[in-house]
Amino acid sequence: MKKEDMYEAISMLRSDLVEEADEKEQKAELKKENGAGEKTAVKNKKRIYLMRYVGIAASACIVFAGIAAYMKMQPKQPQPPTEAPLIITDIDPSGIMPDGYHLEASDIGEMFEQTERDEMLNALTNHYVKISYPILFDPFQSGILPRKFPDYLPVYQKQDISCDQKAFEDFMNLYYEKGREFMGLTPAELMPMIETYGLQDKKLMAGGAVGTGDHRESMYIFERENGLELQITDYSRLRINGEMISLSAEDLDDVIKSELNAFRTKLNEHFGTDFRDIWISRTSGSDQKPLQKVTILLYDKSASTLQNDYFETPMPEEYYKLSFNVNQGAGAIADWEDESEEAAGRLYLTQIIYHRAIQSYDQYLQVQGKAKLLTVEEAEEMLSKGYVFGFHSCPLCMASQPEVDFSEYDAVTLSYISGKNGLTVPFYHFYKKLEQDSQKLNSYAVTHVCAVALDGLEEYFEEQKLNHPSAGIMIKEIQIPDQE
Repeated sequence: MKKEDMYEAISMLRSDLVEEADEKEQKAELKKENGAGEKTAVKNKKRIYLMRYVGIAASACIVFAGIAAYMKMQPKQPQPPTEAPLIITDIDPSGIMPDGYHLEASDIGEMFEQTERDEMLNALTNHYVKISYPILFDPFQSGILPRKFPDYLPVYQKQDISCDQKAFEDFMNLYYEKGREFMGLTPAELMPMIETYGLQDKKLMAGGAVGTGDHRESMYIFERENGLELQITDYSRLRINGEMISLSAEDLDDVIKSELNAFRTKLNEHFGTDFRDIWISRTSGSDQKPLQKVTILLYDKSASTLQNDYFETPMPEEYYKLSFNVNQGAGAIADWEDESEEAAGRLYLTQIIYHRAIQSYDQYLQVQGKAKLLTVEEAEEMLSKGYVFGFHSCPLCMASQPEVDFSEYDAVTLSYISGKNGLTVPFYHFYKKLEQDSQKLNSYAVTHVCAVALDGLEEYFEEQKLNHPSAGIMIKEIQIPDQE
């Protein structure tokens, strides 16, 4: 339909409406003049009016259809863009941000109590910690290599959690008595008295010791970081109803698991647990005694609320910790060096800990965000620049170390480190094999690169270098006054 026709149709419609109004006036006048005798004429007039109304409606439909078709044929006008919704990207606990959750380099320094004014940071690649493995249990020599690393991992923050005295007393009343029964002690022995310990953050403890001379058994209840513990100790050899439990220094994991089956069953039955998973860790000793300590956790992996395989040790809410020692060091007694043939090459159980968390780990370790991890190649670049962190306590000690070239390291692993500020972050650990100390130990230098992207990293380490030069010794500039 053309524009002119459309205009004419609209004009015609309006004329008809005016005519209709005139007809109504005529109808009224006719009725007044002719009265009831003219009813037939009025009826005819109504029929005429009705036909006109139908015509008006039909014309209106045609007009509106034409208008709609005309509008549809016109080019669309561009619409203004709608405003994008505001997205908060600082912390994303449930999902993954494209660039990941970021930390400041100073946050990592505070994990190790290393601040901008601190000279305790190992800011150079020759700063490392030394770790040794007995050749038989060397994880790198035995082919236990790390799997492919993930792209993202959570960053956690520990929450400040403590228990009230009633919860402590309930735990003590239940498990202290169970501990006495397990050790075969009478109720009159090891009577607990509640007191506090710790210099700053006071914690609750209760317990005592029994015995004299070579064998002195102690049993305590401790309030720990997010946990309550029953701790049974004899620094010589723990006796369970007079029986000593031991392992061979050369036992492999499968052998240890088999040998501990009966003792694990005994623990589970007595304390009402059902721990079937076992984790085993070894600590090296000296050339003469390459294996000093074996630590074993008994737990239920499926019950843990923290399902993250990148913690160095398992993180269950409830577990037993068994310590087997060759040489306890502090607290060792005179007859520890038993040279009998029966004792040769064996590690004896010296401590049992039953631990129960106060809060589940998904509450205790709260996710701050999911961080995008550096690739191993990016971490190698950080390593080459000396952007590493460590656990040493004295720069003078670090300065006495021989330089180690990590450019051709032997292995790299990934695991979490929990700092003194509660921050828990994944780190890459680079291992460089040192000269073999003996035929029984393999020693490695280990240094640590934060696996999370850090803001202000270069500036932070440059600031550190001002107080921590390559020698690792604080050098202060001495101003000599001018001589007159």
